[in-house]
Amino acid sequence: ALVAVPASVVVADSAFAADVTLSFEINNEFVGGNAVDVEAVKEADLNNTLKNVIVTGMSAYKTTFDATLTKVSAAEAQAEVEKIFKDMKANLAIGDNTMLYGMFKNAKVKATETVKDGESEVKLEFTMSYYGTGADVTATLGKLTFETADNTPLKKVKKVHDYIVSNSFITESEHSPTYLALKNTGSSHAYAMYTYMLLKKANLDVRYVYGMKNGVYRSWNIVKIENINELEQKALNI
Repeated sequence: ALVAVPASVVVADSAFAADVTLSFEINNEFVGGNAVDVEAVKEADLNNTLKNVIVTGMSAYKTTFDATLTKVSAAEAQAEVEKIFKDMKANLAIGDNTMLYGMFKNAKVKATETVKDGESEVKLEFTMSYYGTGADVTATLGKLTFETADNTPLKKVKKVHDYIVSNSFITESEHSPTYLALKNTGSSHAYAMYTYMLLKKANLDVRYVYGMKNGVYRSWNIVKIENINELEQKALNI
C-alpha cells in the first residue's frame, strides 16, 4: 500500500493535515488453492454501519460504492473493512454470506484520510469485481426447473447433481458459477457455488464447505436430508 505522509497547514485559523491515502486489496480466498482462515470475528468488533454499506453494494453487484468513517485513521479503516470480509467468509451460513462471498472476486479499496482540528475522517472508495452479475445469476437459476415429480429432498438433490455432472467439465482456472452454467466448465468453487444456488432454489438446507482432498483444497456442499434410509442413501450415490 502507498501512504502519503501528511504535512500540517493552516487555513482560516483552522489546523488541517494533508490527506493520507492508502490503497489495499481483498481477494476471494476460496479460489486460491490454499488453507483458508475461517476464524470468526466477534460481532461487537464489527462496524455494522460500514458492514451494511458493503453488503448492500455487494448484494446489488455494484462495481463501485463509497463509505465514510469518522474518528479513525486510514489504517484503522482498512482493518475495519478486512474484518467485515473475514466475518463474511467465516459465517457463510448467516444471511446471504455464501452468495456474497462466493460471487465476490476482488475488492480494491482506496482510503483517504482527512484531519481537521485533530478529528479524522476517512472516505473509502470500493472498486469491486464479481464472478458474474445479478442478470447472470438469474440466467443461471433458470437453467434447471423442478417438476411436480421432484417432490422429495432426495429427488431434488439427485436432479441437481445429475444435471451438473452431465453438463459440465472441470477448468481449474475458471471460478465463476455463472460461467459454468452458461459455458459448461469451471473450477471446484464454480461447481460448488452453482450446486449451492440450485439447491437453494429447491428450498433445501444447504451449506457451502471448503477443505482438502488428496492434498488439494476443494469446495463442496452439505445438504441436510432428514429421515433418509440406507437404501435411499445408496441410491443417492453422490
